[in-house]
Amino acid sequence: MILIGGILLILGFILSLFMAIRLVKPDFILLFFSLSFSTAGLAIGCYALYTSILIKRAEREAETTAE
Repeated sequence: MILIGGILLILGFILSLFMAIRLVKPDFILLFFSLSFSTAGLAIGCYALYTSILIKRAEREAETTAE
């Protein structure tokens, strides 16, 4: 899931970069998709990171209580 978030962030950045250097004609739809990709990538990445931290913390607590 972290990988999906990273891909979306990179895709949003590349799309914005291409519009800034006029490689792709800036359009409202492209601007909307670029911002959506960046926002979704950030949200998915943060959620995945939080979930992985919770899982590792639960595993660590399970190890200490089992001993």
